[in-house]
Amino acid sequence: MKRFALLSVFFFSILAFSCKKDYTGSVMIWYQEALANSLSLMGSSQLYYYVDNELVGIQDAGVYFSTVPECGTDGLVTITKELGNSLSKTFNVVVKDQDNLLVFNANLNFEADECYILELNRIESE
Repeated sequence: MKRFALLSVFFFSILAFSCKKDYTGSVMIWYQEALANSLSLMGSSQLYYYVDNELVGIQDAGVYFSTVPECGTDGLVTITKELGNSLSKTFNVVVKDQDNLLVFNANLNFEADECYILELNRIESE
């Protein structure tokens, strides 16, 4: 009976520690009316979101909020990245308009099972 209990504990330990968790992390970028107006004055109508040079989403530049929206809000791009078994990873996030005007460029940390909500306050190229 002792041997069975020891073997059970041994196999349970192997099973518990050999399972890999695949984490994901998310980032959502939003802005208020003033920035939407600045984008409009510059002729920006569409925003293109890139992560490590890969297009991950397109958004109407006129979409703005007066209060912090929730992750996954309709009309906004929520970027979700696979982190594997890492609890965090850094990715380069770039936002450009339809004329390739740089709006935002930063290395952002994606945290496991979290959604980081980032407010843009200015246009990168200003």
